[in-house]
Amino acid sequence: MALIGELRVKDAFIGTTNDYTNTEKTKLAGIATSAIANVVEDTTPQLGGDLDLNVKNLVSDTTTGSKIGTSKTQKLAFFGETPVVMPANIIDADGNLADITTKFNTLLSQLETLGILDPTAV
Repeated sequence: MALIGELRVKDAFIGTTNDYTNTEKTKLAGIATSAIANVVEDTTPQLGGDLDLNVKNLVSDTTTGSKIGTSKTQKLAFFGETPVVMPANIIDADGNLADITTKFNTLLSQLETLGILDPTAV
């Protein structure tokens, strides 16, 4: 595809193709031939920045659901906390009160680190 003539974006004049180098014309031609018509055609979208939901919800289907984090080494966090990898498993308590308290406090600490619980809440 050769670009000849004027270039317009939503009927706004940008310039003639004579204003561009041959390299730029080649890049523009490549964009025009390989561009997708609909966002849903992009099977591997990447945001490259924050996603503003504009007071909308993320909705998943009710059959398969969605995964947040696809590996145990992927860092995640909630509510502005620093992302961390998946916390280690807490071994079952042995039944005595001191061990149960220790394990429970470890669980609370992990939930606070992820940002799921607020450590300042009373």
